[in-house]
Amino acid sequence: TDPALKTLAIEIMVAHALRAAPAQIAAIVGESRASGELRAQALRLLAERRGDPAFAQALDTALAAGAPAALHRTALSLLLPERADRLVKEAGTVLASRTTPEKQHAIALLAQAATPAADAVLAPLAESLAAGKFEPALKFVGIEAIRAREAANPGLGAKLKAYALSAAGTAQSELLAGGDVARGRDVMANHLNANCTACHSVENAGGSEVGPNLRTIGSQRDAAYLLESLLNPSAKIATGYGLVNVTLKNKTEVTGTLAKETPEAVTVRAFDGKQQVIPRAEIASQTPPVSIMPPMAGILQPRELRDVVAYLASLRGGGRGNRPAPKQDGEP
Repeated sequence: TDPALKTLAIEIMVAHALRAAPAQIAAIVGESRASGELRAQALRLLAERRGDPAFAQALDTALAAGAPAALHRTALSLLLPERADRLVKEAGTVLASRTTPEKQHAIALLAQAATPAADAVLAPLAESLAAGKFEPALKFVGIEAIRAREAANPGLGAKLKAYALSAAGTAQSELLAGGDVARGRDVMANHLNANCTACHSVENAGGSEVGPNLRTIGSQRDAAYLLESLLNPSAKIATGYGLVNVTLKNKTEVTGTLAKETPEAVTVRAFDGKQQVIPRAEIASQTPPVSIMPPMAGILQPRELRDVVAYLASLRGGGRGNRPAPKQDGEP
């Protein structure tokens, strides 16, 4: 009777390919009071018996208009490879009426279907992309899907090239919308190579003050600024965080972050936290401030960059209690 334990039990059965009576599992799929994820796990388990009539019945239930997102997404995935024609039909309905994450999922599946009928659904999306009218939150997955099919379908490839040559296709605008907040938070917290919390404080607990505090960055900056900061950290440097080298007239060099600058003096914060105020009269030269943060395009994948932008845009203060809950219906 415990929904969480029941979900876990179904996950264990799926992982170990344990068999259960199809009618019993189909009943869980059809249980409207159960969570969408539990019903989705039951459908995955039932998929081990694809030839059983109970699976076909459960699939119909999962693809009904009122089905929760987690269940509906799982059902769409299970239509491949045998039921690609039905996927095409259902994808059209998803694109017309379901949520943005579900639309993202459907577009990705159309590329996987790799059939002429699926390409026919992608074609108007490619037209919209080339015309600069594509829904921003779907642009990234749409480009991925069209790119996956351009070799087999030159018409789709031509539209992708037209987009790439347009103004909309030159600014990586596909990374500005449609990201997953929960996945972005995971990248920020756990990606070893990006190592974001070594320099930034993101939530109330943990992090560092080497770089700007990001706890309320979403209320201060828009997505375009956030993306630029990831791709080209030195483009706009927050006050007090640019790395400078000051050469004095006595040939001494002072290196650290530019904490403050006035007509009379320059204040440099050394890496040990100590500050040194240097009168202008003693300065022979000073380098422009640069960011110590490396460009993230060489560290994170485009999908990860988009998710991080979504997460940063969601940071508007309030601390740990305002963390985004993990999504069950995000992109695959």
